[in-house]
Amino acid sequence: MLIVLSSAWKARKICHIAISLPVFSNLFKYSIRALKRQKAHVIINVVGLSVGMVCSMVIALLTISYRALRTARMNPVNALRYE
Repeated sequence: MLIVLSSAWKARKICHIAISLPVFSNLFKYSIRALKRQKAHVIINVVGLSVGMVCSMVIALLTISYRALRTARMNPVNALRYE
């Protein structure tokens, strides 16, 4: 990979950042229109995403709790020392 550090490259980079702002505003407008048109799909996607996130958090919590309990059973003196 070739890294070019010239003033022209920096000028193009700044110009690229300035051009990308309208792209994000158009994307935001498009997503708002899609939300208005397809409410059922949006609700299904949001509910599915939230259920998935909750399930992953519960699995992580149970795994961490199980490992902590197993460690405490193996050596209760050290487990109490660090709590």
